[in-house]
Amino acid sequence: MTFFATAPKGLEPILADELTALGAPNVTPTRAGAAFEGALETAYRACLWSRVANRILLTLGKYPVTTPETLYDAARSLSWHDHLSPDGTLAVDFAAARSDMTHTRYGAL
Repeated sequence: MTFFATAPKGLEPILADELTALGAPNVTPTRAGAAFEGALETAYRACLWSRVANRILLTLGKYPVTTPETLYDAARSLSWHDHLSPDGTLAVDFAAARSDMTHTRYGAL
């Protein structure tokens, strides 16, 4: 599984070292956090013991999105029933960088 730990900007190297010390393999510091791999237990360990990470996010998928149609196709391709029940809720945060999709509210909807 692939995860992303969020952190304040500037603390990415410290977060990466912390995740590595917690047993997370393939840690890659990036802007405002660090990506890492591992089993669900690894993410739980990071959630419980990290002093730097704000959140631990599970990456459900990564898709190149350039049009509304490719966004819809990407959303349809995810196995939602593995993550949500019919009466569950979902919060969406959408960010675009160097993208043809510039209307972030549309992307989030």
